[in-house]
Amino acid sequence: MKISTVNYFIGDAFKSFKRNKTISIATIITVLVTFIVLGTFSLVAENLNLAIGGLEDKIELVVYLNDDISPIDRKEVQVKINAQEGVKEIQYESREDAFKKLQENNAGILKGYTLEKNPLPASYIVKLEDMSYAPAIREAVKDLDGVESVSDEQESIDTIQSIIKFTKIIGTVLFVILVGVSIFLIMNTTKLTVYARRKEVGIMKFVGATDWFIRWPFIIEGIL
Repeated sequence: MKISTVNYFIGDAFKSFKRNKTISIATIITVLVTFIVLGTFSLVAENLNLAIGGLEDKIELVVYLNDDISPIDRKEVQVKINAQEGVKEIQYESREDAFKKLQENNAGILKGYTLEKNPLPASYIVKLEDMSYAPAIREAVKDLDGVESVSDEQESIDTIQSIIKFTKIIGTVLFVILVGVSIFLIMNTTKLTVYARRKEVGIMKFVGATDWFIRWPFIIEGIL
């Protein structure tokens, strides 16, 4: 294909673009908005994924023990926890350690309490390879002798995951709608252009122009 022919195609496409300025601009804006919406929702979804990943690393499963638990029962609880799949690390926290930690972080809560009058229970703090292991571990240890309760923040994770899922669905629906509108506008712009130049196309065919010679300006206009 000669350079002069390519220049003709490009020049003709720009002329057609100017003739249908309003529709062409509307198409460009719609396509631009489509990519902006896609980029925005992708960024939001990625940030939420990173946020929930950071939370999962920090979230712990805590097994609270009765104050009167025997050393044997306490050891059995530890062995049972260690035997569960997904346990990365287990740490025993005595009542005294729990009191001192809370006192350092939020002393106001313990106003009126002392180490001798300590309301906090001893516990095992369990770090997990993944929060998906939490339900199974909770079920395995909650009914053991000496276990008062088992606490985790799975509900918070579930809430955030629901938000991420909802955001992805909304983003996908909006993207599909905007892509559909963009395709519709591009197709109609091209059809209107062809219709407006139907006499010119007829003359070009009459003088022997090939189909691709006629099509290329429209293709380039669509790309623009």
